[in-house]
Amino acid sequence: MKKNNLEKKDSFKLSVLDAAENIILEEGYQKLSARKISSRIGCAVGSLYNAYENLNDIFLRINQRTLKRLHNQFKEYLRNNSAAPSESLLGLGNIYMRFWESEYQLANLLFNYTQPKEKPLPEWAQNDVDAVFFTIIEMIAPVKESLSEEPETIASVLWAGLHGIATLCFSGKMEVVSSETPLFLTRSFIQSYFRGAIKTQVSEKQYALARTKRITEVYK
Repeated sequence: MKKNNLEKKDSFKLSVLDAAENIILEEGYQKLSARKISSRIGCAVGSLYNAYENLNDIFLRINQRTLKRLHNQFKEYLRNNSAAPSESLLGLGNIYMRFWESEYQLANLLFNYTQPKEKPLPEWAQNDVDAVFFTIIEMIAPVKESLSEEPETIASVLWAGLHGIATLCFSGKMEVVSSETPLFLTRSFIQSYFRGAIKTQVSEKQYALARTKRITEVYK
């Protein structure tokens, strides 16, 4: 009986997230409300707050699902691609822009929603974000000695730049100053910035050897 109740609770929580996600896709996260969710799934508003603390809690859980999809795309690309960091970063940048294009409303929630000041980001949510950055940092780390900046700094700057490009382009604001596509701007930014961060050039063969050494060090 307890197991059935637990399964029902989990099923209800999932239905809340599914309904909220669909509303966000249709109207944007700013228009989401508990009343709209309860109306969509046919339950009392109070039932939502038995499953989730508040709308912020629902936003965070939707963001968790969205970030996981993006992270999985990054990891799949890197598993099937052993190019040097400069090319791999271009590939990840393209994935990031296509993600924004295909899932604009969810990407907008994930990257532009502001956590209430009185509510620190939960540890599990911070761990999810850290995992994405760790994936990128580990891809750059094998050529650390050839870089003028730390891999962590490079990953942060690249994300900040790509986030700016995505936000401006997909909100239509970039059209005021440029007619270039998001993918063109992404390539230009990554190539220009990463080229400036490289002290010495690294061949694909050198990167492959450094990457193998790095993996051995991390998992030994």
